[in-house]
Amino acid sequence: MPKKMPGPTCVICDRPLKETGGVRLTWGGSRGVTLRSIQDALGDIHHPARTIRLEAKYRDVLVIFFGKWSDEAIERARQVAQKSQRPWFCQHCVWKAICPKCGEPMSPVGGADTLGDDGKMRHASAISGMATRCRHPDCANFVGE
Repeated sequence: MPKKMPGPTCVICDRPLKETGGVRLTWGGSRGVTLRSIQDALGDIHHPARTIRLEAKYRDVLVIFFGKWSDEAIERARQVAQKSQRPWFCQHCVWKAICPKCGEPMSPVGGADTLGDDGKMRHASAISGMATRCRHPDCANFVGE
């Protein structure tokens, strides 16, 4: 499937990345969202919560994974995908991606798939003992770059 640019807001909380901070996630911890072509083997996708065939692109399927997804969030994801953009969610809407002391997004988000401004998907490996860092310099958990 060709590279798609990110949708304007988090499909869970409907806030833009500029407001939430951190990175755009398409897979992480307790949630996941992806676009697949109906020709793709869907058997390698483990435990989808829901699949939705897109109307504008009949051969494309929106796949929602895990977690509790409200009807509104699923509808936002469907609308973003219908516009040939990629749905995403913010770090505030997924577990273990927010600093427990100050509430700022942590970095890196181990075991997560992220979506860049350019539409590129990246994966951060989950490595045992990997330290996530708070990005806020005034926080007790802050570790410099």
